[in-house]
Amino acid sequence: TNISAISGNASATVSWSAPSFDGGTGIVYYVVTPSPSSPTVTVAGNVTSAVVTGLTNGTAYTFTVVALTKVGWTGSAPSNAITPSAWIGQFRALAPARILDTRNNIGGIGTQIRGGQTVNVPVVGTGGVPASGVAAVVLNITVTGAGGQGYLTLFPTGSPQPASSSINYKAWDTVANLVQAPVGTGGDTSIYVGGAAVNVIADVVGYYVSDLSTGNGLYHPLTPARIADTRAGIGLPVPPGPNQSEDLQVTGRGGVPASGVTGAILNLTATSPTTAGWLSVSPSGSGLGTSNLNFSAGQTIANRVVTGVGPDGKVTVHNGAGTVQVVVDVVGWFSDASASAGTTGRYLGLLPTRVLDTRLGIGGIGTLSTGQTLVSIAGLGGIPPGGVAAVIMNLTATNGTAPGDFLSLYPSDVAFPNTSDINFSSGESRANHAVSRLGGDGKVALYNATGRVDAIIDVEGYYSN
Repeated sequence: TNISAISGNASATVSWSAPSFDGGTGIVYYVVTPSPSSPTVTVAGNVTSAVVTGLTNGTAYTFTVVALTKVGWTGSAPSNAITPSAWIGQFRALAPARILDTRNNIGGIGTQIRGGQTVNVPVVGTGGVPASGVAAVVLNITVTGAGGQGYLTLFPTGSPQPASSSINYKAWDTVANLVQAPVGTGGDTSIYVGGAAVNVIADVVGYYVSDLSTGNGLYHPLTPARIADTRAGIGLPVPPGPNQSEDLQVTGRGGVPASGVTGAILNLTATSPTTAGWLSVSPSGSGLGTSNLNFSAGQTIANRVVTGVGPDGKVTVHNGAGTVQVVVDVVGWFSDASASAGTTGRYLGLLPTRVLDTRLGIGGIGTLSTGQTLVSIAGLGGIPPGGVAAVIMNLTATNGTAPGDFLSLYPSDVAFPNTSDINFSSGESRANHAVSRLGGDGKVALYNATGRVDAIIDVEGYYSN
Protein backbone atom coordinates (compact mmCIF):
# COMPACT_ATOMS: atom_id res chain seq x y z
CA THR A 1 0.00 0.00 0.00
CA ASN A 2 0.94 3.70 -0.25
CA ILE A 3 3.17 3.07 -3.25
CA SER A 4 5.13 6.09 -4.49
CA ALA A 5 7.74 6.48 -7.21
CA ILE A 6 10.50 9.06 -7.76
CA SER A 7 12.34 9.27 -11.07
CA GLY A 8 16.08 9.19 -11.68
CA ASN A 9 18.32 8.92 -14.72
CA ALA A 10 16.96 5.80 -16.53
CA SER A 11 15.75 4.62 -13.11
CA ALA A 12 13.23 5.10 -10.31
CA THR A 13 13.04 4.67 -6.55
CA VAL A 14 9.81 2.90 -5.54
CA SER A 15 8.66 2.95 -1.90
CA TRP A 16 5.68 1.31 -0.17
CA SER A 17 4.15 0.34 3.15
CA ALA A 18 3.88 -3.27 4.25
CA PRO A 19 0.40 -4.80 3.81
CA SER A 20 -1.85 -4.76 6.87
CA PHE A 21 -2.06 -8.57 6.82
CA ASP A 22 1.07 -10.64 6.25
CA GLY A 23 -0.52 -14.06 6.48
CA GLY A 24 0.58 -14.41 10.09
CA THR A 25 4.02 -15.59 9.03
CA GLY A 26 5.65 -12.41 7.69
CA ILE A 27 6.55 -11.28 4.18
CA VAL A 28 8.97 -13.56 2.31
CA TYR A 29 9.85 -11.06 -0.43
CA TYR A 30 8.45 -8.28 -2.64
CA VAL A 31 8.46 -8.06 -6.44
CA VAL A 32 8.37 -4.61 -8.07
CA THR A 33 7.10 -4.53 -11.66
CA PRO A 34 7.26 -1.49 -13.97
CA SER A 35 4.66 -0.74 -16.63
CA PRO A 36 5.49 -0.64 -19.53
CA SER A 37 7.37 -3.84 -18.89
CA SER A 38 11.01 -3.79 -17.88
CA PRO A 39 13.06 -6.14 -15.68
CA THR A 40 11.38 -6.68 -12.32
CA VAL A 41 13.17 -6.14 -9.00
CA THR A 42 12.91 -8.52 -6.04
CA VAL A 43 13.80 -7.45 -2.49
CA ALA A 44 13.64 -9.11 0.92
CA GLY A 45 10.47 -8.99 2.98
CA ASN A 46 11.91 -6.59 5.56
CA VAL A 47 12.63 -3.95 2.88
CA THR A 48 10.06 -1.37 1.73
CA SER A 49 11.84 0.39 -1.13
CA ALA A 50 13.73 -0.57 -4.27
CA VAL A 51 15.65 1.10 -7.07
CA VAL A 52 14.48 0.01 -10.52
CA THR A 53 17.07 0.46 -13.28
CA GLY A 54 17.05 -0.17 -17.02
CA LEU A 55 14.19 2.26 -17.68
CA THR A 56 13.99 4.41 -20.81
CA ASN A 57 14.39 8.16 -20.34
CA GLY A 58 11.37 10.09 -21.60
CA THR A 59 8.95 7.18 -21.12
CA ALA A 60 6.22 7.36 -18.46
CA TYR A 61 6.08 4.44 -15.98
CA THR A 62 3.90 3.22 -13.14
CA PHE A 63 4.84 0.43 -10.72
CA THR A 64 3.06 -2.31 -8.83
CA VAL A 65 4.38 -4.22 -5.82
CA VAL A 66 3.44 -7.80 -4.97
CA ALA A 67 4.19 -9.30 -1.54
CA LEU A 68 4.69 -13.06 -1.13
CA THR A 69 3.69 -14.63 2.16
CA LYS A 70 3.59 -18.32 3.04
CA VAL A 71 -0.14 -18.30 2.34
CA GLY A 72 -0.07 -16.53 -1.03
CA TRP A 73 0.39 -13.28 -2.92
CA THR A 74 -0.86 -9.78 -2.07
CA GLY A 75 -0.80 -7.19 -4.87
CA SER A 76 -0.98 -3.39 -4.93
CA ALA A 77 -2.65 -0.75 -7.03
CA PRO A 78 -0.36 1.12 -9.48
CA SER A 79 1.89 3.88 -8.19
CA ASN A 80 1.93 7.46 -9.41
CA ALA A 81 3.29 7.89 -12.92
CA ILE A 82 6.88 9.14 -13.33
CA THR A 83 9.11 9.91 -16.32
CA PRO A 84 12.86 9.25 -16.00
CA SER A 85 15.09 11.98 -17.44
CA ALA A 86 18.53 12.27 -18.96
CA TRP A 87 20.83 15.16 -17.92
CA ILE A 88 19.25 17.79 -20.16
CA GLY A 89 16.78 20.39 -18.99
CA GLN A 90 15.66 23.96 -18.36
CA PHE A 91 15.85 25.87 -15.10
CA ARG A 92 13.11 26.26 -12.50
CA ALA A 93 13.76 28.37 -9.39
CA LEU A 94 12.69 27.41 -5.87
CA ALA A 95 12.54 29.19 -2.56
CA PRO A 96 15.64 27.71 -0.81
CA ALA A 97 14.86 24.59 1.26
CA ARG A 98 17.13 22.50 3.50
CA ILE A 99 17.13 18.82 2.49
CA LEU A 100 20.21 17.60 4.38
CA ASP A 101 21.79 18.60 7.69
CA THR A 102 23.82 15.91 9.41
CA ARG A 103 23.86 17.95 12.63
CA ASN A 104 20.08 17.59 12.97
CA ASN A 105 19.28 14.33 11.12
CA ILE A 106 17.58 16.24 8.30
CA GLY A 107 17.70 13.97 5.27
CA GLY A 108 18.03 10.84 7.38
CA ILE A 109 21.73 11.22 8.27
CA GLY A 110 22.42 12.23 11.86
CA THR A 111 26.20 11.97 12.17
CA GLN A 112 29.24 13.44 10.46
CA ILE A 113 30.20 11.80 7.17
CA ARG A 114 33.51 10.00 7.72
CA GLY A 115 36.57 10.21 5.55
CA GLY A 116 36.40 7.56 2.82
CA GLN A 117 32.60 7.27 3.18
CA THR A 118 30.05 7.81 0.39
CA VAL A 119 26.41 8.56 1.21
CA ASN A 120 23.45 8.75 -1.17
CA VAL A 121 21.08 11.68 -0.67
CA PRO A 122 17.56 11.78 -2.18
CA VAL A 123 17.23 15.04 -4.13
CA VAL A 124 14.21 14.35 -6.36
CA GLY A 125 10.82 14.68 -4.68
CA THR A 126 12.22 16.77 -1.78
CA GLY A 127 12.37 20.49 -0.96
CA GLY A 128 9.92 21.43 -3.71
CA VAL A 129 11.66 19.40 -6.44
CA PRO A 130 9.08 17.35 -8.38
CA ALA A 131 9.07 13.55 -8.16
CA SER A 132 9.43 13.15 -11.93
CA GLY A 133 11.04 14.66 -15.01
CA VAL A 134 14.03 16.24 -13.23
CA ALA A 135 17.41 16.29 -14.99
CA ALA A 136 19.48 18.00 -12.27
CA VAL A 137 19.20 19.95 -9.04
CA VAL A 138 20.98 23.11 -7.88
CA LEU A 139 22.36 22.72 -4.36
CA ASN A 140 24.18 25.01 -1.97
CA ILE A 141 26.49 22.69 0.00
CA THR A 142 27.97 23.78 3.34
CA VAL A 143 30.50 21.88 5.45
CA THR A 144 31.21 22.57 9.11
CA GLY A 145 32.71 21.06 12.26
CA ALA A 146 35.63 19.13 10.76
CA GLY A 147 38.56 18.40 13.05
CA GLY A 148 41.02 18.47 10.15
CA GLN A 149 41.34 19.22 6.46
CA GLY A 150 39.48 17.42 3.70
CA TYR A 151 37.27 17.73 0.64
CA LEU A 152 33.84 16.75 -0.67
CA THR A 153 32.96 15.35 -4.09
CA LEU A 154 29.36 15.34 -5.35
CA PHE A 155 28.38 13.13 -8.27
CA PRO A 156 25.29 11.34 -9.65
CA THR A 157 24.49 8.15 -7.74
CA GLY A 158 25.31 5.10 -9.83
CA SER A 159 28.05 6.87 -11.81
CA PRO A 160 31.78 6.38 -11.25
CA GLN A 161 33.21 8.67 -8.59
CA PRO A 162 35.15 11.40 -10.40
CA ALA A 163 38.71 12.42 -9.54
CA SER A 164 37.62 15.95 -8.67
CA SER A 165 36.45 17.95 -5.66
CA SER A 166 33.44 20.17 -4.97
CA ILE A 167 34.50 21.78 -1.66
CA ASN A 168 37.83 22.02 0.17
CA TYR A 169 37.95 22.65 3.93
CA LYS A 170 40.38 22.89 6.81
CA ALA A 171 39.87 22.27 10.53
CA TRP A 172 36.82 24.04 11.96
CA ASP A 173 35.98 25.73 8.66
CA THR A 174 32.39 26.58 7.84
CA VAL A 175 32.45 27.00 4.07
CA ALA A 176 29.91 26.70 1.24
CA ASN A 177 29.94 26.05 -2.49
CA LEU A 178 27.25 25.78 -5.14
CA VAL A 179 26.87 22.53 -7.10
CA GLN A 180 24.65 21.88 -10.13
CA ALA A 181 24.18 18.14 -9.70
CA PRO A 182 22.80 15.78 -12.37
CA VAL A 183 20.25 13.34 -10.94
CA GLY A 184 21.58 9.83 -10.40
CA THR A 185 20.06 6.41 -9.99
CA GLY A 186 16.79 6.49 -8.10
CA GLY A 187 16.74 10.31 -7.96
CA ASP A 188 19.78 10.54 -5.66
CA THR A 189 23.09 12.36 -5.57
CA SER A 190 26.19 10.87 -3.91
CA ILE A 191 28.53 12.70 -1.53
CA TYR A 192 32.07 11.41 -0.92
CA VAL A 193 34.24 12.77 1.89
CA GLY A 194 38.02 12.63 1.59
CA GLY A 195 39.90 13.51 4.77
CA ALA A 196 38.46 14.49 8.15
CA ALA A 197 34.87 13.66 9.07
CA VAL A 198 32.56 16.63 8.60
CA ASN A 199 28.96 17.79 8.94
CA VAL A 200 27.30 18.44 5.59
CA ILE A 201 24.33 20.72 4.87
CA ALA A 202 22.49 20.80 1.52
CA ASP A 203 19.96 23.46 0.51
CA VAL A 204 18.10 23.04 -2.79
CA VAL A 205 17.54 26.32 -4.64
CA GLY A 206 16.32 25.10 -8.03
CA TYR A 207 16.25 22.29 -10.55
CA TYR A 208 16.31 21.56 -14.28
CA VAL A 209 13.12 20.08 -15.70
CA SER A 210 13.23 17.73 -18.69
CA ASP A 211 10.20 19.41 -20.32
CA LEU A 212 11.75 21.28 -23.26
CA SER A 213 8.49 22.33 -24.91
CA THR A 214 8.67 26.01 -23.84
CA GLY A 215 11.28 28.73 -23.52
CA ASN A 216 10.98 28.89 -19.73
CA GLY A 217 14.38 28.48 -18.02
CA LEU A 218 16.80 28.95 -20.92
CA TYR A 219 20.18 30.40 -19.88
CA HIS A 220 21.67 33.59 -21.37
CA PRO A 221 25.34 34.22 -20.45
CA LEU A 222 26.76 37.70 -19.93
CA THR A 223 30.17 39.24 -19.54
CA PRO A 224 30.45 39.49 -15.71
CA ALA A 225 29.21 42.83 -14.39
CA ARG A 226 29.12 44.31 -10.88
CA ILE A 227 25.58 45.22 -9.79
CA ALA A 228 26.18 45.77 -6.06
CA ASP A 229 29.06 46.99 -3.90
CA THR A 230 28.16 48.48 -0.53
CA ARG A 231 31.66 49.92 -0.24
CA ALA A 232 30.78 52.27 -3.11
CA GLY A 233 27.02 52.54 -2.55
CA ILE A 234 26.27 50.59 -5.74
CA GLY A 235 23.04 48.55 -5.82
CA LEU A 236 22.82 48.21 -2.04
CA PRO A 237 23.12 51.60 -0.34
CA VAL A 238 24.65 50.51 2.97
CA PRO A 239 26.32 47.37 4.38
CA PRO A 240 23.57 45.30 6.03
CA GLY A 241 23.64 45.11 9.81
CA PRO A 242 22.73 42.17 12.05
CA ASN A 243 19.53 40.37 11.02
CA GLN A 244 18.97 43.00 8.32
CA SER A 245 17.65 42.44 4.77
CA GLU A 246 18.06 44.62 1.69
CA ASP A 247 16.49 44.16 -1.73
CA LEU A 248 18.75 44.26 -4.80
CA GLN A 249 17.44 45.06 -8.28
CA VAL A 250 18.73 42.43 -10.74
CA THR A 251 16.61 42.94 -13.85
CA GLY A 252 17.54 45.90 -16.02
CA ARG A 253 21.11 45.96 -14.72
CA GLY A 254 24.44 44.47 -15.78
CA GLY A 255 23.06 43.28 -19.12
CA VAL A 256 20.03 41.52 -17.62
CA PRO A 257 16.82 42.55 -19.47
CA ALA A 258 14.17 44.56 -17.63
CA SER A 259 11.54 41.84 -18.19
CA GLY A 260 11.21 38.20 -19.25
CA VAL A 261 13.57 37.01 -16.49
CA THR A 262 12.86 34.17 -14.05
CA GLY A 263 16.29 33.90 -12.41
CA ALA A 264 19.98 34.78 -12.52
CA ILE A 265 23.44 33.47 -11.72
CA LEU A 266 25.33 35.75 -9.35
CA ASN A 267 28.62 35.80 -7.51
CA LEU A 268 28.20 36.88 -3.89
CA THR A 269 31.19 38.21 -1.94
CA ALA A 270 31.37 39.19 1.73
CA THR A 271 34.22 41.40 2.88
CA SER A 272 35.23 43.22 6.09
CA PRO A 273 32.66 41.50 8.34
CA THR A 274 32.76 42.67 11.94
CA THR A 275 31.99 39.19 13.28
CA ALA A 276 31.42 35.63 12.09
CA GLY A 277 28.14 35.28 10.23
CA TRP A 278 26.35 34.39 7.02
CA LEU A 279 24.53 35.87 4.05
CA SER A 280 21.51 34.50 2.23
CA VAL A 281 20.05 35.40 -1.16
CA SER A 282 16.47 34.55 -2.14
CA PRO A 283 13.80 35.83 -4.55
CA SER A 284 12.22 38.99 -3.16
CA GLY A 285 8.93 38.30 -1.44
CA SER A 286 9.73 34.62 -0.79
CA GLY A 287 10.76 35.01 2.86
CA LEU A 288 14.10 34.48 4.54
CA GLY A 289 16.24 31.93 2.70
CA THR A 290 18.85 29.48 3.90
CA SER A 291 22.51 30.54 4.09
CA ASN A 292 24.52 30.92 0.87
CA LEU A 293 27.81 32.20 2.24
CA ASN A 294 29.51 31.79 5.62
CA PHE A 295 32.37 33.96 6.86
CA SER A 296 34.54 34.70 9.87
CA ALA A 297 35.42 38.16 11.21
CA GLY A 298 37.58 40.11 8.76
CA GLN A 299 37.38 37.45 6.02
CA THR A 300 36.82 38.09 2.30
CA ILE A 301 35.07 35.09 0.73
CA ALA A 302 32.77 34.41 -2.23
CA ASN A 303 30.16 31.88 -3.32
CA ARG A 304 28.13 31.43 -6.49
CA VAL A 305 24.36 31.89 -6.26
CA VAL A 306 21.72 30.56 -8.66
CA THR A 307 18.44 32.17 -7.70
CA GLY A 308 15.01 33.14 -8.90
CA VAL A 309 14.00 36.79 -8.90
CA GLY A 310 10.84 38.17 -7.38
CA PRO A 311 7.96 39.68 -9.40
CA ASP A 312 9.76 43.04 -9.14
CA GLY A 313 12.98 41.59 -10.58
CA LYS A 314 14.76 41.76 -7.22
CA VAL A 315 16.48 39.42 -4.79
CA THR A 316 16.68 39.83 -1.04
CA VAL A 317 20.11 39.80 0.61
CA HIS A 318 19.96 38.98 4.33
CA ASN A 319 22.81 39.28 6.83
CA GLY A 320 22.71 37.04 9.88
CA ALA A 321 25.10 38.79 12.29
CA GLY A 322 27.35 41.82 12.65
CA THR A 323 27.89 44.24 9.76
CA VAL A 324 29.40 43.18 6.43
CA GLN A 325 30.25 44.74 3.08
CA VAL A 326 28.50 42.95 0.21
CA VAL A 327 29.58 42.67 -3.44
CA VAL A 328 27.41 41.06 -6.15
CA ASP A 329 28.41 40.30 -9.76
CA VAL A 330 25.95 38.96 -12.35
CA VAL A 331 27.14 36.44 -14.97
CA GLY A 332 23.88 35.43 -16.69
CA TRP A 333 20.09 35.09 -16.50
CA PHE A 334 17.27 32.62 -17.19
CA SER A 335 14.23 33.37 -19.38
CA ASP A 336 10.68 33.12 -18.04
CA ALA A 337 7.56 31.50 -19.53
CA SER A 338 7.08 34.39 -21.99
CA ALA A 339 10.09 33.19 -24.05
CA SER A 340 9.63 31.10 -27.18
CA ALA A 341 10.83 27.50 -27.16
CA GLY A 342 14.39 27.08 -28.38
CA THR A 343 17.50 24.94 -28.18
CA THR A 344 19.95 27.64 -27.06
CA GLY A 345 20.45 27.85 -23.30
CA ARG A 346 19.49 24.31 -22.32
CA TYR A 347 21.41 22.68 -19.47
CA LEU A 348 23.43 19.55 -20.27
CA GLY A 349 25.05 17.83 -17.29
CA LEU A 350 28.36 15.97 -17.32
CA LEU A 351 30.34 13.89 -14.87
CA PRO A 352 32.92 16.27 -13.33
CA THR A 353 36.22 16.09 -15.25
CA ARG A 354 39.47 17.92 -14.55
CA VAL A 355 40.70 20.01 -17.48
CA LEU A 356 43.18 22.27 -15.67
CA ASP A 357 45.55 21.65 -12.76
CA THR A 358 48.56 23.92 -12.80
CA ARG A 359 50.25 21.84 -10.08
CA LEU A 360 50.50 18.91 -12.50
CA GLY A 361 50.60 20.66 -15.86
CA ILE A 362 47.11 19.43 -16.80
CA GLY A 363 45.84 21.85 -19.43
CA GLY A 364 49.41 22.70 -20.45
CA ILE A 365 49.74 25.58 -17.97
CA GLY A 366 51.93 26.00 -14.90
CA THR A 367 51.44 28.02 -11.71
CA LEU A 368 49.75 31.34 -12.44
CA SER A 369 51.64 34.62 -12.06
CA THR A 370 50.00 38.02 -11.74
CA GLY A 371 47.83 38.94 -14.73
CA GLN A 372 45.80 37.09 -17.34
CA THR A 373 46.19 33.49 -18.54
CA LEU A 374 44.06 31.85 -21.27
CA VAL A 375 42.72 28.33 -20.64
CA SER A 376 41.37 25.97 -23.33
CA ILE A 377 37.96 24.48 -22.49
CA ALA A 378 36.14 23.60 -25.74
CA GLY A 379 36.62 19.98 -26.79
CA LEU A 380 37.82 18.87 -23.33
CA GLY A 381 36.14 16.91 -20.52
CA GLY A 382 32.96 16.24 -22.50
CA ILE A 383 32.50 19.87 -23.61
CA PRO A 384 31.80 19.86 -27.37
CA PRO A 385 34.15 21.80 -29.67
CA GLY A 386 31.20 23.97 -30.73
CA GLY A 387 27.55 24.64 -29.92
CA VAL A 388 28.27 25.80 -26.36
CA ALA A 389 26.71 28.97 -24.92
CA ALA A 390 28.47 28.72 -21.54
CA VAL A 391 30.39 26.19 -19.47
CA ILE A 392 29.66 25.09 -15.87
CA MET A 393 32.85 24.63 -13.84
CA ASN A 394 34.29 24.30 -10.36
CA LEU A 395 37.26 26.63 -9.88
CA THR A 396 39.77 25.97 -7.09
CA ALA A 397 42.67 28.16 -5.99
CA THR A 398 45.47 26.64 -3.91
CA ASN A 399 49.09 27.35 -2.90
CA GLY A 400 48.65 31.11 -3.19
CA THR A 401 51.60 33.22 -2.07
CA ALA A 402 49.88 36.56 -1.39
CA PRO A 403 48.19 37.36 1.95
CA GLY A 404 45.06 38.49 0.06
CA ASP A 405 44.36 37.56 -3.56
CA PHE A 406 41.54 36.79 -5.99
CA LEU A 407 40.95 35.03 -9.29
CA SER A 408 38.53 36.24 -11.94
CA LEU A 409 37.21 33.94 -14.69
CA TYR A 410 35.65 35.39 -17.85
CA PRO A 411 35.45 34.86 -21.65
CA SER A 412 38.79 35.06 -23.42
CA ASP A 413 37.58 37.67 -25.91
CA VAL A 414 36.84 40.45 -23.40
CA ALA A 415 39.05 42.60 -21.19
CA PHE A 416 39.29 41.92 -17.45
CA PRO A 417 35.81 43.02 -16.26
CA ASN A 418 36.89 44.17 -12.75
CA THR A 419 34.93 41.36 -11.10
CA SER A 420 36.11 38.46 -8.94
CA ASP A 421 35.16 34.79 -8.68
CA ILE A 422 37.19 33.45 -5.78
CA ASN A 423 39.00 35.15 -2.89
CA PHE A 424 41.75 33.45 -0.87
CA SER A 425 44.74 33.98 1.37
CA SER A 426 48.18 32.38 1.23
CA GLY A 427 48.11 28.71 2.17
CA GLU A 428 44.35 28.33 1.64
CA SER A 429 42.55 26.05 -0.80
CA ARG A 430 39.24 27.65 -1.82
CA ALA A 431 36.70 26.52 -4.43
CA ASN A 432 33.85 28.34 -6.13
CA HIS A 433 31.32 27.30 -8.74
CA ALA A 434 31.86 29.21 -12.00
CA VAL A 435 29.78 29.70 -15.14
CA SER A 436 31.24 31.47 -18.14
CA ARG A 437 30.73 32.02 -21.82
CA LEU A 438 33.67 30.84 -23.93
CA GLY A 439 35.56 33.18 -26.21
CA GLY A 440 35.56 32.57 -29.94
CA ASP A 441 38.75 30.55 -29.50
CA GLY A 442 37.00 28.12 -27.09
CA LYS A 443 38.88 29.51 -24.07
CA VAL A 444 38.28 31.33 -20.81
CA ALA A 445 40.59 33.83 -19.19
CA LEU A 446 41.87 33.56 -15.62
CA TYR A 447 43.08 36.79 -14.03
CA ASN A 448 45.26 36.52 -10.91
CA ALA A 449 45.36 39.77 -8.94
CA THR A 450 48.70 39.38 -7.16
CA GLY A 451 51.40 36.87 -6.27
CA ARG A 452 51.41 33.31 -7.59
CA VAL A 453 48.72 30.64 -7.26
CA ASP A 454 47.78 27.22 -8.60
CA ALA A 455 44.39 26.91 -10.26
CA ILE A 456 42.21 23.85 -10.87
CA ILE A 457 39.16 23.68 -13.16
CA ASP A 458 36.70 20.78 -13.22
CA VAL A 459 34.02 20.99 -15.94
CA GLU A 460 30.56 19.85 -14.79
CA GLY A 461 28.30 20.66 -17.73
CA TYR A 462 27.35 23.35 -20.20
CA TYR A 463 24.50 25.33 -21.74
CA SER A 464 23.75 24.67 -25.40
CA ASN A 465 24.04 27.12 -28.27
